Amino acid sequence: MYCSNKKKHTTPAVLIAVIVPVVLVSLLVVMCILWKLCHKGNSGDHEDYATYEEETPLHIDIRRFTYAELKLMTKDFQSIIGKGGFGIVYHGILENGDEVAVKVLMETSIAKSTDFLPEVQTLSKVHHKNLVTLEGYCQNKKCLALVYDFMPRGNLQQLLRGGDDHSLNWEQ
Repeated sequence: MYCSNKKKHTTPAVLIAVIVPVVLVSLLVVMCILWKLCHKGNSGDHEDYATYEEETPLHIDIRRFTYAELKLMTKDFQSIIGKGGFGIVYHGILENGDEVAVKVLMETSIAKSTDFLPEVQTLSKVHHKNLVTLEGYCQNKKCLALVYDFMPRGNLQQLLRGGDDHSLNWEQ
């Protein structure tokens, strides 16, 4: 009887000693998988473009913006004010309150764009009362952008088409 009583008490103890660690390890593995899935989903939306910043800035007299600054001034690229073959134009506000238009070159065109930097250098030198001023640029391996003064009444094409109180007639 002494031996049979000992077997009855050791079997539950062995089961507990095996099952509890297995359950704990399984829970830990499931939690790690869930954390990685959640973290991976978030990291795709918030890719760190700062790692793609070009090291050599242009030596011109206009401001160079980082991708983080573009995101901040456009409130995560919320307000689209135009679209074209080059990409999308977003409304933005600088830290001093000035409104700007941010032209972002499509990511698919960045590798092919060899004329971006020469265009920035040329546009930085052109100043005329009938042209919008180039305020700055963003040179990033993942994002190329031009930052212009904002035209609150729209562009020339919008004014010529009409549709609002500020449209131009043929004499104008």
